[in-house]
Amino acid sequence: MLKLNLNKSLTSLINTVPKIINELFKKIGIYIVTILVGIAFGFFLFNKKNVVDYENVVQKLRESHKKELDEIQKVREEERKKYEENEKKYKEKMEIIEKEYNETKRAFEEQKVLEVKKIVKAYDGKPDKLAERFSKVMGFKVVLPEDL
Repeated sequence: MLKLNLNKSLTSLINTVPKIINELFKKIGIYIVTILVGIAFGFFLFNKKNVVDYENVVQKLRESHKKELDEIQKVREEERKKYEENEKKYKEKMEIIEKEYNETKRAFEEQKVLEVKKIVKAYDGKPDKLAERFSKVMGFKVVLPEDL
């Protein structure tokens, strides 16, 4: 009978151990899984082979940014120089054009004055003929007293 009791108690113990383990795992299993994931993550994060040298990355980014800014500044300087050169050429050409215009205008005015003097000399005593001639040369209509 003693053997039978031992068998019963042993079998009941064997049957209750998985239940106890199951209950313990339900209660503390989440903590164990969290700790194991944390350890794995920590190992991965702090493993020397996988550690990223953030200081070096930031330094490279700064150098790249400085190079880009230098290139932008260089392009701006070239554009400014081209603009100044174009502005200088424009002013020089405008001065030449204005000078030629003034010379041509002055020559035309002188020619006009000479032609008027010539016409006045030619029609010195004939005002009617002088008016007709001025009308043709100047391009305006002369109204003579007889036409009124």
